[in-house]
Amino acid sequence: GGKRARGPRVRVRKQKDFSFEYFAGAFFFLYFINYFYGSAVNARQALAWIKAFRTVYENEFHVVGTSGENVSVPNASDLIVKESQAEYSLFATGRANCRAVVTELKLRARQDLVATLQEFATPTEDLLVLTAVMNEANMHPFILAVMDAKAVKAARKEEPDLKDFGPKKRKVNGMPDSLVALSDNVELVGTLLTTAVCQQLTKHLDCFHSLHFTDQYEGSVIGVAEPTQKVLRFKFKIRPDKDPNMDSIKALTKMAIRFIDLVGERARLTSTGKAKAEKARAQRKAQRAAKE
Repeated sequence: GGKRARGPRVRVRKQKDFSFEYFAGAFFFLYFINYFYGSAVNARQALAWIKAFRTVYENEFHVVGTSGENVSVPNASDLIVKESQAEYSLFATGRANCRAVVTELKLRARQDLVATLQEFATPTEDLLVLTAVMNEANMHPFILAVMDAKAVKAARKEEPDLKDFGPKKRKVNGMPDSLVALSDNVELVGTLLTTAVCQQLTKHLDCFHSLHFTDQYEGSVIGVAEPTQKVLRFKFKIRPDKDPNMDSIKALTKMAIRFIDLVGERARLTSTGKAKAEKARAQRKAQRAAKE
């Protein structure tokens, strides 16, 4: 038999797989869409908040907004500062007993696609954090915190004053069962956590996260240069599902502002209680100095 003539060899080019590029392109497209959408949702929420709360702050403080002057600002949106795509702040000053009050909206990072996807596994909350920086002379040395019982363990690790002074759990009549009060001094618990306060906490429990009063604050406060260590801090949950008109958040914010006067004018330790508190603080300072 004769040899079969061989035809030219045909090289079959492998089709390049573009699935990764398509996936990456789709991801970036979604990422940008989500970035603009999420940022817009947070901006809308911040604007709705300041519009609803402007009069609350203007009734309670002489100066509201960052200009530091008592000038009329026609647009409510000009009063708040955008710290990031998910954080906004409002500065207020001009009230007895405190240097300033800074209110931060710490919203979910809706603009971040990865964080948005993680939400399915570990949901986070939109928070309103109100920090009152008290005048040095207007607050006695004490620590008082109220929070969800499940959060106590983590708080004792994260907050230096709760860790070092070991405030004890205190019984408070009328307080919701899910909450726990911690204080390093039993004297002021009744003065501050009154029946009226407990009623507010019960009524607006869905929107209450925590409160923490301390004369040992170590963090910074936005817009306040060299804050004192005497700080009242409140965290409330923004819950459109449970509180569509922000009535609960409004009631809790008014309660927080009233606490400035209560702490500044009525929360007074006995001379024994004050001496004990000052001794504990001096010991802690000495221990820290020895470590350094």
